[in-house]
Amino acid sequence: MLLSRLTRVFGDHALISFEGELSKTDLASLPGATNQPSRVLDRVTMLPQFQFIRCPVGEELNKILDKIDLRAKVVHLQIELAGRLVFASYDHFARDSVWVSADVGETVVQSLKDIGIISDYSLYENVPSSRYPVRSTEDYQKAWEDYRFRRNLHLLILMVGAVAIIGLAIFGEKLEQLVDFQRVFRFSIMVWLLVALLVELWRVSFKCPRCGRLFWDRRPGLLWSWSFWFGNQFHSHCLQCGFPAGATSDHTTLRAP
Repeated sequence: MLLSRLTRVFGDHALISFEGELSKTDLASLPGATNQPSRVLDRVTMLPQFQFIRCPVGEELNKILDKIDLRAKVVHLQIELAGRLVFASYDHFARDSVWVSADVGETVVQSLKDIGIISDYSLYENVPSSRYPVRSTEDYQKAWEDYRFRRNLHLLILMVGAVAIIGLAIFGEKLEQLVDFQRVFRFSIMVWLLVALLVELWRVSFKCPRCGRLFWDRRPGLLWSWSFWFGNQFHSHCLQCGFPAGATSDHTTLRAP
C-alpha cells in the first residue's frame, strides 16, 4: 500500500501521527502508540476533533498499512524525524497540501515522487532571501507553544463559561434569595462573552513565525477583513507564505503543487 511505502522511505527512527476516522483500525494496538499529541506532532484540526494516534514507524506499523488502505480514513498525516517535522499531508492528501522539509534531501524527495506520494514539487524559499529572517528551531518551537497557549486558553474560557451558565441555571432559585439573580446572570454572560471575544481575537491574530504576517488571513495585516473573521481559522498552513502549522524547520520547504 502507498502509506507503507511512505513510512519505509523515512526509516524506523521516525515517528508518525494519524488524524481521522481511525476507530476500525489496529493502529492503537501498536507498541508505543498513544492518542496524546506531542510538541512536534500536534493535532491539526481542533473542531471537529478527529481521532488521533501517534506511534513509531516500524515493521509492525508497515504490516497494518500493507493490509488496509488508510488513505480514505486519514485526514492529516505527519512524520517526525530527529525531533523535527519532515513530512506532512493535510486534507486527505489534497493536491496543494503535501509538505516535505527540504532538510530531508533530494534523495528522499525523489523517492516520494517515485512511489507516487507527490507527482511533482516546487521549491518554496525566500524570494528575495532577505524577506524572511533566518530563525532557529527553538524560535519556531516557542512560536507554536505561544499559539497552543492562546488556543487552549480560548477553549478553557468557553468551557468554564458553559459550566458556569449551567450552574447558574440549576441553582438560580437558591441564588435569587441572596442576590439579584437576573442582574448577576446578565452581567456574567456579558463578561464571559467579552473575555471570550478578546481571547479569540488574540488567538486569530497569531502571526506566522516565518513571514511575520497574520497566519489566518490571505491579505496582510487586515484585522477587519472578511477573510480574517469568516475564513478558515483552522487552516493547516499560513495563508500568506504557505508555512505549515507546527513546522520547526527553516524557511525553505518543499510542497507538492
